[in-house]
Amino acid sequence: VLSVLVCTLVAIQVTWAQQTPHKGTEVRCSLISTGSVTQLATALGNRTTPARIRQATVTKLEAVARCPNEPEAQAAVDILVQTLRNPPKGQDPSVLASVARALGRIPPDKAVSAGAVVVLLSTLQQSHSDTIVRANAAWALAEVGGNAPNVVQALINTVGVSQVNVGTTAAQSLLNMSTADVLPMLEAALNGNDVNLKWNVAWILGQMQHSPKDAVPSLTRLLGDSDEDPNVRGAAAWVLGQIGQEAAQDPTFKTIVHTLTDELTNKDNDPGIRSPSAWALGRMGDKLKSRGSGFPLIVVALTDALRDRNTHSDIRRNAAW
Repeated sequence: VLSVLVCTLVAIQVTWAQQTPHKGTEVRCSLISTGSVTQLATALGNRTTPARIRQATVTKLEAVARCPNEPEAQAAVDILVQTLRNPPKGQDPSVLASVARALGRIPPDKAVSAGAVVVLLSTLQQSHSDTIVRANAAWALAEVGGNAPNVVQALINTVGVSQVNVGTTAAQSLLNMSTADVLPMLEAALNGNDVNLKWNVAWILGQMQHSPKDAVPSLTRLLGDSDEDPNVRGAAAWVLGQIGQEAAQDPTFKTIVHTLTDELTNKDNDPGIRSPSAWALGRMGDKLKSRGSGFPLIVVALTDALRDRNTHSDIRRNAAW
């Protein structure tokens, strides 16, 4: 009862502190009482305490950890890390998810020194863990793990996970990182044997804010590989269309156009390859027109695909577009 009362008061105090108008961090931190980290640790590990109260406890610990010059800040971080490393038996997954997310919001230097990156990596890689906990670990790693190679690789390995939110969050975390840091490792993943992983990696490349032009050789090789899965080849065509939209003045532009045209005109190809190839050429339409008559075979290829009534409707539709 006492633990519940303490944590309820903490929840009210933290909510008030977060909602009170302030001029800076110092004001917010002055509203957070110190000296209670041990009590909070006890309450967090108490399975009889309602999950919502334990989540409020996590919020309090996070608030203490984020305050500069707070003498108990590192102790608060240590408690969060230890809770995720060795969760009390029967701990509610929603509480552990809150802990993982809290670790992603504290200053990276405090998180790293407390071993947060190691425990977040371990949580992410545990396939038996709750999916929401793993998803929050994936998000937190991008926040505090920097662009460390082991963090990037762990996130790449996770993007093919089909469990709800886990793979998607890992992909979004990679998109939030520096293109220069993650691109070489994403390219390496395209050379693997996991079809689902390669498809997801291609999707990430197509969503990057800064066009990954350095990946064009890997993508054109993938698209032209007749032994590759048609879905992966189609994804490669889509990504090349995305890159080509921003690469009109780049030497890779001609390679992209010729590769897509070849795959569109190859009638032995699966419709899942020819259709996105036609779409990709259309995606680059404005850039192609700006280059004048340098690519006359494109119009011929698209016209032939449109006129051929034996061609799959998706291919003809994208050729018309």
